[in-house]
Amino acid sequence: MLGHATHVLLEISLPKLILAAALLVLLPALLIGATSKLAFWFAEAVWYQVSEFGRVLSILAFARVLGFVALRRGKRLFVSVERNFWALNAGLGQPLYTALREMVRVVIERVARSRNLAATRRVAGLVAGMLIALGAGCVAWLLGPLPTMSMGSLSAFGLAGSARDALVNGGWAIPVYLMIGAPAWSIAEAIAGMPTDLGEAVESAPATWRVVHLYDLHVVGEAYGFRLECGRDGPRGNHRLDRLFALLEAEDARVRIDWVLVTGDTTDAGRNSEFIAFDALLAAHPTLRGRVLILPGNDDVNIVDRAYPARLELPVAPGGALRRLRMLSAMARLQGARVFTVDRARQRLGPTLDCFLTAEGRGAALARFMDAGGLRAGAQAKLIWDVAFPQVVPPPTPDGLGIILLDSTAETHFSFTNALGLVGMAQLRAAEAAM
Repeated sequence: MLGHATHVLLEISLPKLILAAALLVLLPALLIGATSKLAFWFAEAVWYQVSEFGRVLSILAFARVLGFVALRRGKRLFVSVERNFWALNAGLGQPLYTALREMVRVVIERVARSRNLAATRRVAGLVAGMLIALGAGCVAWLLGPLPTMSMGSLSAFGLAGSARDALVNGGWAIPVYLMIGAPAWSIAEAIAGMPTDLGEAVESAPATWRVVHLYDLHVVGEAYGFRLECGRDGPRGNHRLDRLFALLEAEDARVRIDWVLVTGDTTDAGRNSEFIAFDALLAAHPTLRGRVLILPGNDDVNIVDRAYPARLELPVAPGGALRRLRMLSAMARLQGARVFTVDRARQRLGPTLDCFLTAEGRGAALARFMDAGGLRAGAQAKLIWDVAFPQVVPPPTPDGLGIILLDSTAETHFSFTNALGLVGMAQLRAAEAAM
């Protein structure tokens, strides 16, 4: 871990790290810190200076605006808030928590060598969450213990003091977030537990469905190119994968295979050449191609630069949206006519992925973003990505096998947490509707 951390620190551009921290953490914190002071100033300087009738009118006007925003943009705002909440967790909470949990785990393993691995990890996580909450509480107490609400005079000196207070309020909000977020994450991880073997629960009866599960293919765009995660196969990975599909074809000829599920990291770094190589590999095995389903992994959408994996990506950069667009295009080429999206408004199955992308000008919007870029077009591309999941293969018969494809790739900008797996609430609700 120390060696990996050292390499990452050498790869990171420190000016870009400072800018990314300012955009991802400090600027939102400053806005939160300033909002409370502005609200207090409004109440003190304006609210009590108008008549009661004027207050009633302002409440009605505010309620009308709020209702309009909630009605027209409520779901989109919720998704944005949820994404930013988890982005903060991925950029700040998760690195702290993971590093501290692993250090505590090492200490426990050295002191109590015979302790069960799952129990050790659970205890280490809970201890790490509590330690972070304790440290964050101390920082919040030193900065506070409560935020400063009063507004100074409107003179230059008073405004400078209010700006300083807003910064302190924002700094106070960050440890308060950690006080809540770190223990909550550790408790959720302890409850979830670690994966375990099925053991004796597996029945020996003949299988009703036969499913091949593949992951971490890490297809590269060159025959013997550099690979981020080479494992034991090095640059021969594409050839090994071709050999694997030949073996699967032989097995399918013996006893039919129902599905081949590729659950993430189809490509090594989400590049066009890698998706093209994957398409070419499947084209060489047409008998199985129609039963292959893919979904996105962190290496498909979250690797910023395959030559420098630790490179940070600013939240306004178009790279993330472009990588998601490549993945969505690959999914459409492979399974666009076979998987269905979910109509979230009607809570039922919607059109196929192909029809979804062509409807309501989505394909044209994605093409404009690919050609011209732009912040607004990038935000629209992300929105299309969000509502394209889950994707569903309904069972052909009442007792048949249905499949739901989810996107669990969190939007992160930091190499240590680009593999953080999360499924948003809206996607879970849509999956429930599909089921």
